[in-house]
Amino acid sequence: MKRIFILILPIIVLSCSKRTKNFDGEKIIDLSQLSQVSVFDLFDSIDVVQLETSDNVLISAISKAIFFNDRYYILDIKQQMLFSFDSSGKFLFKIDRKGQGPDEYLYLGNFNIDSFNSQLLLLEPFGHLLVFDLDGRFIEKIRLPKEINAYNEVYPLDKDNLIFISLSEYHVVFYSKITNEITEKRYLIDQELRSLFSIIGKTYNYNNYVFFSKPFSNEIINLTENTKFLWNFGKDNNQEKQFDKVKKVNINEYVKPGDRNARDYVGEGKINYNIELNHESSRYKICVLDCGKYKFKHIFFDKKENRPIIFEKTKENLIFLSIANFYGEHIVRYEMELPNNSNIQNNAFVTELLTYYSRDLLTEEQKKIIDSRKEDDNPFLVKYNLKQ
Repeated sequence: MKRIFILILPIIVLSCSKRTKNFDGEKIIDLSQLSQVSVFDLFDSIDVVQLETSDNVLISAISKAIFFNDRYYILDIKQQMLFSFDSSGKFLFKIDRKGQGPDEYLYLGNFNIDSFNSQLLLLEPFGHLLVFDLDGRFIEKIRLPKEINAYNEVYPLDKDNLIFISLSEYHVVFYSKITNEITEKRYLIDQELRSLFSIIGKTYNYNNYVFFSKPFSNEIINLTENTKFLWNFGKDNNQEKQFDKVKKVNINEYVKPGDRNARDYVGEGKINYNIELNHESSRYKICVLDCGKYKFKHIFFDKKENRPIIFEKTKENLIFLSIANFYGEHIVRYEMELPNNSNIQNNAFVTELLTYYSRDLLTEEQKKIIDSRKEDDNPFLVKYNLKQ
């Protein structure tokens, strides 16, 4: 298988750019201080997990994978299913409920773990949230407020509140499960930049907080405490005049939609970098920059040793960006199904970007797991366990 300003009239607070209370710190980074880094300088260990395969357990393509409480939860958007396996890859259950019933979804677009309530949150972008326990038992289906046209990502804020990331009129939407109401809406990205810099995949949970990393700036906003952290790259910081230039680009003038993306605006005479992702674990603050010309810079700021580790790729030629699901203390990687496009499939840069493991890093037992796979077997996962 190939697999605020505050308006005291209503309860709801609308803000185009709600100001944060204060800075939550700043890391000054010299991007020229590159290191030669091995995977094992950053990770304690690597797990290779072959997912169980049977006639009833066939994954078409992995869209998202989360490792939580010794289980893997895997979204297959192509088949509109969510699968769960234990830490060894043994199948536990699947959720397959496409339909219009009271316990079904029309389209399963995303999911997340609610660690406060030990629940699975399955998100239908058209405005429904389906809640299951961590064993796949249905709990409830919630009709979300219709004032938001698209619900694209969901993150637990606390026991009673959620945050949604929306590709419609608002970027970040705060929601109360108790009242089933939107309690706040925020714009966090200039409208002129939204077509170039995606807000999907820019939010993450750490230590019971929700963080949003603005894709066109160095700011990471703590949405839980309403504070702000800043990456400072000194002379390499993007300047406002560079963004003013990018904002004037009319993406609709391009001949073919999708021909351009953020990478086209990184490089000489344009912006210096685009922040592709941010994450935080108990040991590291992690940032990956797209610096143009097929070059990335990883920043693993070691909080324990109070120093940054900066590298373009590891000694094993790995880039931690695509097909990497960062969650807690782990990064789960897997094979990505490429579009049926010869230009993409034969692109050396794409091949390098999608390389998710090196045989040199694996034990003999792990190599056997990979080598014994049959063509129609489910994918295998490679889990990188961050140092703590």
